[in-house]
Amino acid sequence: VVGKPVVTSTRLAAGPTSAGIDRDLRQLLRDALAVYDLDVDALRALGPDVIVTLVILPENFQHVLNVKATTTGAELKEMVVAELPQPLTIRRTVAVSSAVVSGHIDIEGLAARRCSDESSVRSCWDLGEVPVVVAPTLADVPLSQQVSSIIDCRLAKQPLDSTVNDAEIVIGLGPGFTVGTHCHAVVETMRGHRLGRALFSGMAEPNTGSPGEIEGKSAERVIRAPQAGRIDWSSEIGDWVEDGSVLGEVVAESATRVHAPFTGMVRGLIAPGSHVSAGLKIADIDPRHDPEACTQISDKALAVGGGVVEALHRLSVR
Repeated sequence: VVGKPVVTSTRLAAGPTSAGIDRDLRQLLRDALAVYDLDVDALRALGPDVIVTLVILPENFQHVLNVKATTTGAELKEMVVAELPQPLTIRRTVAVSSAVVSGHIDIEGLAARRCSDESSVRSCWDLGEVPVVVAPTLADVPLSQQVSSIIDCRLAKQPLDSTVNDAEIVIGLGPGFTVGTHCHAVVETMRGHRLGRALFSGMAEPNTGSPGEIEGKSAERVIRAPQAGRIDWSSEIGDWVEDGSVLGEVVAESATRVHAPFTGMVRGLIAPGSHVSAGLKIADIDPRHDPEACTQISDKALAVGGGVVEALHRLSVR
């Protein structure tokens, strides 16, 4: 890159310690400010054909609706997250869907806020935050302007109601989507060599029914509701629990306890007070003792987010 034009400069002070860099960077993100300054005049003079930037998609939400993108389609400018009234999210500490219950959540500097109408959505955009609306269907989204692209993040792993006619660009995540019928592109969500790849024909890998293996633990990492009822937790996300210890209970006519399947860290819990059906995924145990895994966006989510950015770009310039 020696001799190439430079059009960006960092907003971080020169020469701080690594801790200082981390502190200053997080403050910039909390203030919804860019990490770099852009020399717009120099960039305009260069006249590039393609500008690539990155959007990180936090985990576990229903739909992302893109109202306005850049000319390259590589950056989401006006984005809305549509969620269920009772989100089914497990990894709530890194999910914008948590804003439905708490009203606001900050995930590694990305702020999301619950909005109830178009005015609050636009106020959220002005603040540089991600608006989250309760909208079980796309018709429930409180927007008067046309949506240009839809990212179906429901991860149902089976065909639902998405079609290529829903918007100019429709992107599906994981199995259950057929390009040309349900969407214009699908992003692979199965761990392995193809994770995060944007596919413009065919389908993603079929659902195996088992989560990825971590330190020899796979299907047993996922805890499902033993019966239908209301979930009451005695544990919290981040707790280190012993094999067989009581995490909580599902309450109906009688209470059925939920036990840890092995010794590990509680990585995810469905929201306390949720009414769940029998067999629904309600918790996730991680055999590793890594508290940051509870508060950081996972490698899988980052890979899938990168695939979405690629798909948006390629479809917007087709």
